[in-house]
Amino acid sequence: MNESKETKIKFGISIDKELVQKIDAIVEQSDYLKISRSELIETILEKFMFEHIDKKELAINAVGLVIRSRKGELLV
Repeated sequence: MNESKETKIKFGISIDKELVQKIDAIVEQSDYLKISRSELIETILEKFMFEHIDKKELAINAVGLVIRSRKGELLV
């Protein structure tokens, strides 16, 4: 995707402290690449979004992940 900064939209999110620690660990381990949290999260989201070409399949999988997360079953 790699769009220019002019076409990007900033928005805030709240995530679990443990997840932030995992993201920070990846960022620190990849210091030689100068990766930011934002770039890492955007890359992961891009991979997930484009892995599901069918919009219906994407929506079903995304909703399924939210439900599993709410039940505490996402990482089980």
